Amino acid sequence: MILVPVGEFRMGFNQNEFSSDKKYFEHIVYLDNYLIDKYEVTVANYLECIANNKCRPLKSPWPILSDDEYIKTLSKSDPITLINWNDANKYCSWMEKRLPTEAEWEKAARGTKFPKNPWGNEPAKQGDASVGLGGPKRVGNFPNDKSPYGIFDMGGNVSEWVSDWYSKTYYQKSPRNNPKGPAHAKLKTIRGGHWRQAIGSDVQKTNYLSIIRSGYSPDWISGTLGFRCAK
Repeated sequence: MILVPVGEFRMGFNQNEFSSDKKYFEHIVYLDNYLIDKYEVTVANYLECIANNKCRPLKSPWPILSDDEYIKTLSKSDPITLINWNDANKYCSWMEKRLPTEAEWEKAARGTKFPKNPWGNEPAKQGDASVGLGGPKRVGNFPNDKSPYGIFDMGGNVSEWVSDWYSKTYYQKSPRNNPKGPAHAKLKTIRGGHWRQAIGSDVQKTNYLSIIRSGYSPDWISGTLGFRCAK
């Protein structure tokens, strides 16, 4: 895990394409010290949780493959995917950790100098991150996709669950100190880019990978979605 030190940072973005979008309302956030995983949780990590009877067994998404056959197709060093919010939360609890808050995730990805991407303000290009590719890649395999704190794959590879319920207007009423999201909502928040996004096809999604936020049902699963833990 990597220590993200106590202090303030600017969260959200109110310029250019985001100037009229309330869900990116720029505001100052103060966070206490916290630790966050250097890498996304891998297939190997998650299989260990299953072996200890603490996580739900993986199910094949393909009718032609049994569960065991599906597991054999997975690379142990790739990020685990097809995991819903509750299963991600359960894994982090087993590790005596938790999912990061949305504010913790964004500070870990951007640092305090306000970059649009983990590597700075330059738009994503092929090779900077696991974006515009045919599937997830081994965690930590893209040296440019490393945040100011040395945390990998926050721009690409897989998008990540965080702990917060999702509200498009939460940034406008967020408390300054250690915000944890709305008390309740229908959707959970997802952060970061993923391997399926095509570079250049959506300027917001590929030029602002550390900023993009969205909400999905906590039961949702996807091959482009994983997670990491905090403490």
